[in-house]
Amino acid sequence: MYPFLQLGPVALPTKAFLYLLGMWWSLSLLEWTAARRALPAAQIYQAAVISVASGLAAARLAFIAQNWSAYTSNWLAMLWPLHEGYQPTLGLAVAVGVAILALRAYQLPSAAVADAAVPALASLLILHALTDWLAGPGLGQASPWSWLPQHPVQLYEMVLATGFWLIWWRTHGQQPFAGWSMAFVMGGYSFGRIFLLTFRANLWLTATGWPIAQWVYLLLLCGAWGWLAWHSQPAGRNNPASSDEFTQI
Repeated sequence: MYPFLQLGPVALPTKAFLYLLGMWWSLSLLEWTAARRALPAAQIYQAAVISVASGLAAARLAFIAQNWSAYTSNWLAMLWPLHEGYQPTLGLAVAVGVAILALRAYQLPSAAVADAAVPALASLLILHALTDWLAGPGLGQASPWSWLPQHPVQLYEMVLATGFWLIWWRTHGQQPFAGWSMAFVMGGYSFGRIFLLTFRANLWLTATGWPIAQWVYLLLLCGAWGWLAWHSQPAGRNNPASSDEFTQI
């Protein structure tokens, strides 16, 4: 609907502008949440910034490499950040990999940091659905109701992410061990997305007709709930993470 935001004589790509704004908000929220949970907020913020910057740089460079001929006559276009020219899959993989290395380098408790990152992650998921609705091709399947021509699938996704954010808010102080919140939210959200993807009309399909995104969320679901089952065994509860370790928000 709104591929560009017109600010006077300047037209900003809606997707890129909202994503960059959302990343800034999510990083700030992560720092605040980490501080409230008595974690080293400054180090966590630095690790997150390095990870996000690395992911953005990798995604941008990958896109430039794929479309090199389009930039040979316009070198300055490579440096303009408010551009839709990114390779998101590679950028996400690089950001996750750098985050893991940064957590090790700063000697941060990865499970506790993951729990603190739930609100920031939920914010990004809500923003992604909102951006898809405003400027993306994320159309829904035709609905059976005459008053609603298509399923508002982005609205469904925003409600799903908001619901798990609220669940985290209510339960984060009673988690049985570190990492429980992130694994529970990731598993539950993945389960919901597997269902909601059936309402989308623009899915990428495999050669046999299976939606690729559903397979990805199925792997995330199995990984998250498998991790929860493993750490919920009696041997894993000998030294549970007490909710007293965290400052209540």
